[in-house]
Amino acid sequence: MKKLLIIMALATMTITGSAQQLRSGINLADLDTSVRPADDFYEYACGGWMKANPLPAAYSRYGSFDRLAEDNNKRINGILKELLEN
Repeated sequence: MKKLLIIMALATMTITGSAQQLRSGINLADLDTSVRPADDFYEYACGGWMKANPLPAAYSRYGSFDRLAEDNNKRINGILKELLEN
């Protein structure tokens, strides 16, 4: 009985291990690798994103949710303009 459980456990691990492709949730383009993490970790971790998404003058902060809101507003306005033209 023990042998059967061990064989089933090993078979399950190999099946699930080959079915999953683990990837990191970290976008490497958002990192600023020109800065050493020991010197300025915030710049290292967020520098690439801050360079690609500069802070607009109208905002005191600008994050991914602010960008998402702007993109959604542009889409909604485009849809409304199309409806007004028809």
